[in-house]
Amino acid sequence: MSLQSPHHHGRPRPPRLLRPAHALWLVVGGLLWWGYSTHGLPHLLWSYSYVTSGADRWDWSARYYTQCRYIGFHGSAALLNPMDGRCPLIVFRQAQSGGGAQ
Repeated sequence: MSLQSPHHHGRPRPPRLLRPAHALWLVVGGLLWWGYSTHGLPHLLWSYSYVTSGADRWDWSARYYTQCRYIGFHGSAALLNPMDGRCPLIVFRQAQSGGGAQ
């Protein structure tokens, strides 16, 4: 009875996490770090204010958003005053050093 597995052919194998097939976690981790350092963390739309300028309030295309409030991983909400009158569902923001709201 042999102590080696039937698939082991006598050559040393690299550690499991350093094999090319298992090193994908290094690429994923690097991409996540790069995304965080360049774009920040995702923040989800929490609330908003809008004006309709006389149109029906259920007419979504007539809404002009004046404030968008987001909440993110830091637990702080950020206020944005959109220039184009739209509030995206998710924005990426970097941590603010002086406070939470903008």
